[in-house]
Amino acid sequence: MTDADPALPGLSPPAISRSLVILAVVWLAIAAAATLLLLTGVNPPGPAGCLPARPDMVVAAAVVALLPAAFALTLARRARRLERLAGELRAANARPREQMTGRERTESALRPAQRIEAVGQLAGALAHDFNNLLTVVLGNLDLVQQTARLDDATAARLASMRSATERGVRLTAQLLAFACRQPLVPRAVDINAVLSDMGARLESALGSQVRLQTRPAAGLWPALIDPSQIENVVLNLALNARDAMPHGGTLAIGTANVRLGPPGCEEQPPEGDYVRISFADTGTGMSADVLARAFEPFFTTRAAGTGSGLGLSQVYGVVRQSGGDVRIDSAPGIGTTVLVFLPRATANAGHQPPPPVAAVPRAGPASVLLVDDDEDVRCTTAALLRNLGYRTIEVASGAAALGVLRAGAVVDVLLTDVAMPEMTGPELARHVAEWLPSLPVVFCTGYADPESIAGAGVVPRLLRKPFRPAELAAQVEAALAGPAAEPA
Repeated sequence: MTDADPALPGLSPPAISRSLVILAVVWLAIAAAATLLLLTGVNPPGPAGCLPARPDMVVAAAVVALLPAAFALTLARRARRLERLAGELRAANARPREQMTGRERTESALRPAQRIEAVGQLAGALAHDFNNLLTVVLGNLDLVQQTARLDDATAARLASMRSATERGVRLTAQLLAFACRQPLVPRAVDINAVLSDMGARLESALGSQVRLQTRPAAGLWPALIDPSQIENVVLNLALNARDAMPHGGTLAIGTANVRLGPPGCEEQPPEGDYVRISFADTGTGMSADVLARAFEPFFTTRAAGTGSGLGLSQVYGVVRQSGGDVRIDSAPGIGTTVLVFLPRATANAGHQPPPPVAAVPRAGPASVLLVDDDEDVRCTTAALLRNLGYRTIEVASGAAALGVLRAGAVVDVLLTDVAMPEMTGPELARHVAEWLPSLPVVFCTGYADPESIAGAGVVPRLLRKPFRPAELAAQVEAALAGPAAEPA
């Protein structure tokens, strides 16, 4: 509700009230003057022969003069009441608008995060399927190259196939990083030392037109992150900054100790101490539309064929999986600042790799029970195991594996896929641990929730798809040698 009728501009309740009060005062003045004249018997100049004033005439004139004034005062009081009611109505209408505005701001902030989460789930599912396909391709390439006699031309073609397949492996790994589903081994890392060690490589990657400035903070806390991933994070952000400065500029990388307050939404990290890495460039900047989609995989503003669009999404996935956060501040023509927040490492953060364990002598080749619902992956893995000298029993489900074990088959290692219908790999491992607690288990997967594997009731050992024969043999032998494990 507005203060004034749009058809009658200026006639607001306060204006009407003031006008009626003025009108009442004027009428009262006229009534007082007329009554005074009648009471004194003084007539205004006029024709001769006017009669002197009579009392009844005085009363009648006073009543006639006072009635409009009283009516005006009554209208003024009603106008003030109308003004008060209008104010209350405006206040009541403003509250839902404020609530709606706050809800819209919250929804606007959550919408990009929800979109990124949905895309991440899709990327993870695609990565799982791609990793199964790549396992079959790489495994068969290894088998052909190891067992067949090849002429030079065929060997060159196979080498080209392997190169292309390994590019697919790297691409899938980036998708898994965005989906926060790659196995990480976080440890305490000195970020200043990492930046110092990468200095020459960063300057080479940035080129001669971009000037690199590093601003390390004194007394920087150690950060908790996988050491194998932090360099990828730094390099990806540096390359994005370089591409935003086609005509040259400056990239300033700084570090600082910060404390984040309580999170404003579920997507933000918890309150606590963090190590902040800032990447500030003097490039072209991002528009609001581009900024809203910056972390989406395959989204890029570069020309076709010049980038995969996975750099920022990989950074986002690694940092989020490590318990941190990534924030971007950018505007067209001003530049972009990317802030990476990594959790502060405590004194006992991370863990050291286990000492090597001497292999236990065996009377003959070890027996591996292989469980995978994908027939192509199962057949390829079984062929690789046999080529490595292991006796192999193949089954397609967890129930079939339990049947083999209950039938008394001699098994030295259980090698199982994680994501299977009816009974998952961790569920199978829990059943086996109840009556064969000493049987070592190796989980083989291209997409897994680390928490589900950790709750499998056994020492978690993970073989990532796609794998090479040497990686497969290393995991099997490590499982045979002892209980301690490091994710592959």
